[in-house]
Amino acid sequence: MSRVCDSFSATADGQLVPTSSRGTLLQVRLRSGVDAATATLYNGSDATGRVLAVLGVDASALIDEWSAPYSQSEDAGGTRFDNGIYLDVTGTTPRVVAYTGKV
Repeated sequence: MSRVCDSFSATADGQLVPTSSRGTLLQVRLRSGVDAATATLYNGSDATGRVLAVLGVDASALIDEWSAPYSQSEDAGGTRFDNGIYLDVTGTTPRVVAYTGKV
């Protein structure tokens, strides 16, 4: 089975994946800018939804990566979201890239 994947990137707080979207969060990468950075991804349209992933990196480490559990079965793999993904990010010029799959 081949898996279709979308990618979304951002450098500031906001709606990373549109609220009308459903899917699975497969992987997230956080690259620091000029200083330490953190990223928290939430199910929904603000920072009150269910936490999907939390990443943190100091300026010297450059990158942190989170990957959802994966299984070969068709229904497994990824962390499900049902109302888009909201991103809360700190730091100076960080970049977040998230990869999502379809359900």
